[in-house]
Amino acid sequence: MRKIYFLGPVFLLCGLGCSGRLLSRDKAADLLTHSEFFKSTTISFATGQFCSNMNLPYIRSILHDPRMYSNDPLAKNLLGASLEAQGSVTLSPLGDQKAMLADWISHGGTADTCCAGCFMVAITPKGGEFVKNGEWKRTSPEGTNETYEAEIAKTELIGISGITTADDAKSATVEFDWKPVPTHQASVFSAIPAIPSEKHKGSATFQLYDDGWRVKNVNFM
Repeated sequence: MRKIYFLGPVFLLCGLGCSGRLLSRDKAADLLTHSEFFKSTTISFATGQFCSNMNLPYIRSILHDPRMYSNDPLAKNLLGASLEAQGSVTLSPLGDQKAMLADWISHGGTADTCCAGCFMVAITPKGGEFVKNGEWKRTSPEGTNETYEAEIAKTELIGISGITTADDAKSATVEFDWKPVPTHQASVFSAIPAIPSEKHKGSATFQLYDDGWRVKNVNFM
């Protein structure tokens, strides 16, 4: 007589084990949103002493001009001084231009990239509130010009649209929909282009390890 009563439990265990290694949409969404790739959009700026190859009137005249995104130290760090325009920082010329130019050169700058003047950028009480509540996070070490980072848009996952698993079941491609969601800081940095909150496509590669699935890379389209 055949002993077939062992086959049921064997198939059952295999089914549970195999299905547990499949990448579900819920699992993919959870891993994706908590991965290092699924980050918010941030912008950096600096305060302190800077030298610029543009004079102060010209810098203030291009507050909303896309050409402000240049290699000029002051325009680049302050995004065309848009923070000054809405009262979060002050931008003022320093008196001893020659001394500041010498200091600029001593810290690696060159005279040909600093010919218009040197300036002091300082955070106002209004800007200080952003630092206090965490909207501006300092990223520079103590004793240097203060560099801050601000989140201008969050990356929101709308949903998983499809999963394609490789034949060996050890890797998978996940397609998803996402959109940027502007934060309050997007309006503070008024010189940056508006962030359209519309749906975009994206894809991610997942790899199966002994401890489960991991996100290998993400492509935002």
